[in-house]
Amino acid sequence: MDKTSTPDVYAVDFPVKPGETRFDLTYTVPYTESAAYAGKIVTKDDDTYLISANGVTIQGDHLNDLGLEPRTQAHVYGFTGGAAYKIVLTGTAQAAPPAAAENADAGDSESGQRIEQIMPRLYGQTKLILALALGILALGLALLYRAAPTAATKEANDRGRR
Repeated sequence: MDKTSTPDVYAVDFPVKPGETRFDLTYTVPYTESAAYAGKIVTKDDDTYLISANGVTIQGDHLNDLGLEPRTQAHVYGFTGGAAYKIVLTGTAQAAPPAAAENADAGDSESGQRIEQIMPRLYGQTKLILALALGILALGLALLYRAAPTAATKEANDRGRR
């Protein structure tokens, strides 16, 4: 990590291919019940999530409860409050379900931290975009085919026949 000119903001020098627009940052902090946490969000992204362990709830302004993540049973909250947040954690962390714990242990023992490539949402609409583009091209071709020939076109065709 490299420091930036803005205090408490760091940058990561990592090459990103065009079209890859999502980064998931995961870190852990010591948990103390009813402890207040504050942070800031540097990007202008609409999709910012705060995720807590199973059994721990987050309370704060501008949080939308999005429910549980099915695999790990972690609680997911959407944040819509702008650039800074203040939250309070309550509850007691519970152990992950056995299937999630096995998957987490297998992933950690094989390669440690891993980088996961997540494609942009636009890639899920590829067939629709392609069908729309081909439809527009077909419509243009049909209109050109049915268009009446102009006087200049008729004259050029007549010259070619002589």
